[in-house]
Amino acid sequence: MKKIVGVAMMVIMVLVLTACGVFGSRAGEDPVDDLIDTFDGSLKHLQPLSESVADSDDYTMSFSFATLFENPMDPDAPRTLNVSYYESFSRSVDGHITETQVIVEVDGETFEMHTITVWDQEKTTYYFLADRLLDELQKELDLEDPTGDLREMFAIEHDMVKLSIDHDMVEAYGDLVGERVDNMLALFGFNLEEIEDTLANTQRFNKYASIGYYDEHEHVEVDVERIDDTTAATVMTLNAAMLQDLIDDFLDDMIALMQEMDMPDAPASKEELLDYDSMMDDVAASDPLELRILHDPGDPSWMSFEFDFLPILDVTGMKELYSIEAFTAEVFMSLTSEIDLPTDYTDANDAIDEYIKLLLVQIAHEDVLTVAAEYVVAGVLDEGTYTLNQAKTEAAAHGSHMFLPPIFAKNKSTLTISAFAVSGDFYYIDETPVFNDSLTLDALNALMATDVMDRDWLLDITALVDAQSYDYKYFLIVFMDELDPTSP
Repeated sequence: MKKIVGVAMMVIMVLVLTACGVFGSRAGEDPVDDLIDTFDGSLKHLQPLSESVADSDDYTMSFSFATLFENPMDPDAPRTLNVSYYESFSRSVDGHITETQVIVEVDGETFEMHTITVWDQEKTTYYFLADRLLDELQKELDLEDPTGDLREMFAIEHDMVKLSIDHDMVEAYGDLVGERVDNMLALFGFNLEEIEDTLANTQRFNKYASIGYYDEHEHVEVDVERIDDTTAATVMTLNAAMLQDLIDDFLDDMIALMQEMDMPDAPASKEELLDYDSMMDDVAASDPLELRILHDPGDPSWMSFEFDFLPILDVTGMKELYSIEAFTAEVFMSLTSEIDLPTDYTDANDAIDEYIKLLLVQIAHEDVLTVAAEYVVAGVLDEGTYTLNQAKTEAAAHGSHMFLPPIFAKNKSTLTISAFAVSGDFYYIDETPVFNDSLTLDALNALMATDVMDRDWLLDITALVDAQSYDYKYFLIVFMDELDPTSP
């Protein structure tokens, strides 16, 4: 009996001592120790994660940098520039979800952009900050001082809004929109194929974000160290020779891109660049740079980077030139994602529909009826009824140009001019009615001249639009089509 008790006590003692770490861990029980013991001076232990993020069904990436500038006006209150970027992605059988967030803080003032995109087989849904929509409405409508706040005017009750776009509509009108985009690019001297080639050529810069690029370089020193029970730090030291090679490779790629784009000032080689030799001499005399990569050897699904750019800025002279006191960056990547769709939001489709209807009324009022009335006064148009094309032809005969909004069918929409009024009947390009009744210039003048621009005012205007034939697909045509005298 004593022998059994003694054995039992010995087993219990061994278990207690093992739990306390007296006997140590077996191979594989401490991934940090295993990494340190088997480390061969390379970065191969990080490559599986860095190479799989782009192809993963789930990932999260974030980037942030913080900059501190000397303030010559107030040395005790340095200026700040902080930027953070966050992206999370999740793919399923039915589609995928992407969340992005950008926050920029300058001297205490903050700008934020937050968007969640949900793609499925039928539609794409966007969640984004309501302030972005309100800013665009303010700018597009040119309402400098509306009586009613735009948030109240368009019944936007939450900080986030939701916008859904059906794929059928995009597919049906994709060729139309694509053609207009090509025309607009050509108008400004751009060639779509050249743009696509340029985007493809920029892929050469992806290597600088690849661990393999640095792992293959002979002037990079790598070491690993323990941070805590589960976290290790892989420390990359980039000496002067590595920095010189890095700058040389980058300049070669940049010059090649400039040459492929036929830029007139593209140098033939980096040696032609001003101060190239002196810059490389400064780099050769610089101190090594250190990049720390934190990760969990037992959980190869995440890692983070920490980097201090100040030594580089010091070598290049930018530290002194811009009075930079600090410039640090952090990068995080993970093969997991956590995206929570907003539960409190306003349907932006309703607000945009109201905006488009308001815009339709404004176009009919300002671009057609008001212009027609001016032509009547000038003797360009006489009393009678004209199609929009006929009115345009008559104006041209008198040396005047009449712009016809592409949204309206030019051979079916009509202007009626009498001794006392100017009115119009408007039809979309598919010849369905735009408005419930004829619009008269006098009535629209009174409606638009009101001093009370609130929600009731907006609803009075949108009520003029025929709800049965209205479709927000016409919005694409309003902004992207060009004048075409041969359209209906």
